[in-house]
Amino acid sequence: MEYLFTFATVQSLVKLETLIINSCESIKEIIKDEKEDGCAEMVFGRLKSIELESLPRLVRFYSGKATLQCSYLKIVMVVKCPSMITFSEGVIKVPMLSGIQTSKDSDLTFHDDLNTTIEKLFHQEIIIDIFGLGL
Repeated sequence: MEYLFTFATVQSLVKLETLIINSCESIKEIIKDEKEDGCAEMVFGRLKSIELESLPRLVRFYSGKATLQCSYLKIVMVVKCPSMITFSEGVIKVPMLSGIQTSKDSDLTFHDDLNTTIEKLFHQEIIIDIFGLGL
């Protein structure tokens, strides 16, 4: 399985409050980019937290261009997702986001926006791995 949801499926998840996805070797993205039927926005009206853990091939949460609107999203946890490059290709609106955690015990991190934070955390993991290997 390379993706979990299609754009159309997500439109029906209006009551979703928590999204936890872990331990899937093959998943590359959570929401598949597809023809968005002219819809300019994907709305998660109640989503408060996202946990992505042990997803070694995950590259991004959403690859489409529609705006990702998560008005109540407060915490995103990304753990053991070494291939993750960005969160979304489109605009992301997360006005209540406190930050991203890289483990259950880690502090929240936030740099300008969700994509920038993911990119900086990903880059930081590469540097740590290189130093950890003694290269």
